[in-house]
Amino acid sequence: MNLSGEITSRQNERIKFLIKLRDRKTRDQTSLFLVEGSHEIDVALQYSYELEQLYLLPELLDNTDYSLIAESANEVFLINSSVSDKIKSAQNTEGITAVFKQKKPVSDLEQQTYNETIVILDNIEKPGNIGAICRSAQAFGVKTLILNGATTDPYNPQVIRNSRGHSLGLDLLPVDYEKTYLSLKQDGYRFYAAFPESDTCLPNIRFHSKSAIILGNEHEGIGDFWAIHNNQSFRIPMENRVDSLNVSSAAALVLYQKYIQSI
Repeated sequence: MNLSGEITSRQNERIKFLIKLRDRKTRDQTSLFLVEGSHEIDVALQYSYELEQLYLLPELLDNTDYSLIAESANEVFLINSSVSDKIKSAQNTEGITAVFKQKKPVSDLEQQTYNETIVILDNIEKPGNIGAICRSAQAFGVKTLILNGATTDPYNPQVIRNSRGHSLGLDLLPVDYEKTYLSLKQDGYRFYAAFPESDTCLPNIRFHSKSAIILGNEHEGIGDFWAIHNNQSFRIPMENRVDSLNVSSAAALVLYQKYIQSI
């Protein structure tokens, strides 16, 4: 373990830098990102991200799981509880925070190698929702999510936290609408749009082997582009006067339906 020092001041420059990494501008400038919590850090390591710095409470090193994580870090800094409280952005981070190096982003949609199912998120901005959708995507074998019209980046701490770290094993591609459509259509994909007013219920959909599933945001739903450029719309049947679900819940239902058709 490369123990690099002990930090006891909340005003330490390294601690100030960690706070700045919550902002996308700093993440983009440095190609670094934060991961909080041992489970999420371990998942990031499983997806072969390089662990640059680890900050943790000294007593955690008595636990084998934490000490193994520390062995993977280029630098390890011990912190006290006051500094730990300053760093954390969530309630249950256990007193362990990591700085990872970003991987080189995939920029060319045409050069991607896809599996059978792709999820297109139409103007979904809330990082918590994107993270929860990523977790469902991993659970049901999806490896690529395309972000149309969104400004949230894949390394947003809330995306990582809500996905339990599994967003880091996905390709999250910010691509414009037309390029998404033309590229996937040329590759033989069919487009399925979740649309509350559709006459077709989800259980009646037979998904194509190459399916692009389009989900809209909770307030406006599918936008004009995908309302026109889809092969099949569908709705999730519901009772008790509930007219919509959280988009992450809807994603889990749709991806499960597609998954069971393929096994």
